[in-house]
Amino acid sequence: MLLETKPESHVEILNGLYRDHSADLMFSILKIVPHQETAEDILHDTFVKMNGCIHTYSYQKAHLLTWSKTVAKNLAIDYVRLKSTRNSRLNQSLDALEFEFGANYSSSFNIEKIGVKQLIAKLNAEERKIIDLFYFKQFTQDEVAKVLNLPLGTVKTRIRKSIKKLRLCFN
Repeated sequence: MLLETKPESHVEILNGLYRDHSADLMFSILKIVPHQETAEDILHDTFVKMNGCIHTYSYQKAHLLTWSKTVAKNLAIDYVRLKSTRNSRLNQSLDALEFEFGANYSSSFNIEKIGVKQLIAKLNAEERKIIDLFYFKQFTQDEVAKVLNLPLGTVKTRIRKSIKKLRLCFN
């Protein structure tokens, strides 16, 4: 027999489960995905998924905690598999890509030859400095903010505006 309760009591059941057993569920997730922030996201997704399918839960088949741990573990495993697949596509070697596209394509480029320096020169000094730190010196946005003594949000906005300005050169 499936769980037969009103939708309001489903919320109460999930609230109680979260209150009493979220640490157990988090521990199960952290065994599979060792990053705290990601594990917290998966825990959240677990409760969202359980909320959507709690009507299918059968107390005769498993305890609620066992069922919820299964949902959490499956979501964590799905995340790891998805990340692994995504990374394998992103980490193709340059040799493999050169073979795939033929020898006509080069895996290296010269910034001066493709005109990036001339393109960047169209930006004002402040925009050039941010783009130089972020893209060419490979600083993080947070590091750029600290070096330039600007709020992080301002740096993000200026990077975005600079990129938009550069895109206009191609249209």
